[in-house]
Amino acid sequence: MKIRDSVRLGRTVQAPLALVVCGVLACNSSTPIAVDGGVDGPGSCLTACQTGYYCCRKTQTCERNKYNCVNVQTCAPGTELAFPDPPYMDEATCEPLALQCSCKEGDALKPGMIGRFSALAASAGTLYASAYEVDFGDLVLLSAKTGALDTLTRELVDGVPAGTPSKAPSGWRGGIQEPGDDVGQDTDLVIAGGEPLIAYRDVTNRSLKLARRSGGKWAAHAVDAPKGKEVVGRYAAMLLDGGKPAIAYLALGIAGSGGSFTSELRWAATSSESPAAASDWTISVIESKPMACRNLCAATEACVLKTDGSSSCQSKGTTCSPACAGDTACVGGKCVAVLPDVKYEDLPAASGLWPAPVVTGSGVVVVYYDRTAGRLRAAKRSGSTWSTSTLVTPAAGEEVGAFPSAVAGASGNVHVSFQNASKLTLHYLQLDPSTMALSGAVETIDDGIRPDGPHPVGADSAIALDASGVVRVIYQDALKVDLLQAKRAGAGSWTPNVASDPDLGRALKGGTKGYGFYNDLVLEGGQLYGSSFFYDVSKSPKGDLAFFPLP
Repeated sequence: MKIRDSVRLGRTVQAPLALVVCGVLACNSSTPIAVDGGVDGPGSCLTACQTGYYCCRKTQTCERNKYNCVNVQTCAPGTELAFPDPPYMDEATCEPLALQCSCKEGDALKPGMIGRFSALAASAGTLYASAYEVDFGDLVLLSAKTGALDTLTRELVDGVPAGTPSKAPSGWRGGIQEPGDDVGQDTDLVIAGGEPLIAYRDVTNRSLKLARRSGGKWAAHAVDAPKGKEVVGRYAAMLLDGGKPAIAYLALGIAGSGGSFTSELRWAATSSESPAAASDWTISVIESKPMACRNLCAATEACVLKTDGSSSCQSKGTTCSPACAGDTACVGGKCVAVLPDVKYEDLPAASGLWPAPVVTGSGVVVVYYDRTAGRLRAAKRSGSTWSTSTLVTPAAGEEVGAFPSAVAGASGNVHVSFQNASKLTLHYLQLDPSTMALSGAVETIDDGIRPDGPHPVGADSAIALDASGVVRVIYQDALKVDLLQAKRAGAGSWTPNVASDPDLGRALKGGTKGYGFYNDLVLEGGQLYGSSFFYDVSKSPKGDLAFFPLP
């Protein structure tokens, strides 16, 4: 075969059939190079070798580059060698040149959605929010100056395991890609001595934890750990009582007799302003109530539903004929109604959901929702004991008291917002903590009636008092997935209340984003600020937490 050389001399180069001209087809190692004077003649390469190769003049072949970094040979985990601009090889000697190399970071990890299970606090012109990061299951602290609410700082608190980074060490999680314990759900936080303290649930270990920052470093410890199948730390809510942290939270799946289970609304208190271990805490039970055994029975047992509505785990048999079907199981030789296990349970069938503790002149009061009875309840501490009472008794077939939020007023009364979970309406009451009786009638903040029909309102309500002592509430319109606001103008009067406006003039956040999740309010510098988690399917990640001033 003859290959026509079109370079200056126009000569014909004789080459075996297997040879190609560099630059005409891809050059590989040991591929002859076509040069000015032919394969065996002197001169320069016809065209450059492909990327990663150089022209070795000794052999007139494309050879792979070698890199001789004289100043650094290895890089730290999460980084890689970076070479200077070529050349890397001496084409005459075909030996590598001495290179001054450097180490550069690889790709950085990116966080997922941050903002679910969030809570808000403030100090010295800075807003702080504890929140959950969903991709890795980490606890995160968000912060922003009140004058720059769109400039958020994200700080990892717990969840990152010790290990070697595989991504950029200066990036998210220090480049550690391996997941640690799943932590950071059911959070609440307070600011003590200018530093944040965060109460939260460790999902992996089913425990309640506290993280405290001091001198720029975080230290975390378990406050209450489970026994058996218990799940501890649901709906954690924290306050400062005499400058010391105290936490109300729900414990589920406490084993009783005869295969029964109970739930406990618990109170963790400490005599230390900076607790560091479980031994620093004293745990008391505010209220204990029977709960369903769904998802708690052994594989050989069934959660049997009794006629009074209670349930217990009982051994399953195989002697029933015909075989039991549907939501029944063979127990004691007959088919009985059971509560089947479910993969996901929206809300636990227990008492003590969404505890809202406040410090009053008459002692600590905790408002909470009893889902087993569908009632709004409250507990008051007297010394080391707790007394409980029902605040609102619902009409037959109704459930009242979901998503409660509470704040103590200057008069001593406790202001409470809550949802009628049956009608999906939002309501308000005042509680006299000295008598634990209502002060005035229950008021309707929003009945959900709109020109286009009823809207489900009142989820994730948050209540606060502004600098003038006026009651303010934010909450979700679940049909539009908007965040709404309301102000108490007087007894039974809530504004805005604009009949011509489909949102009653109360729209605060919405549009193309889905707002109104995990809402909270805080007063700072005479101004009320709020936080709300939102979904935005057009972005990545598809959700985030927003800080905003309340108009």
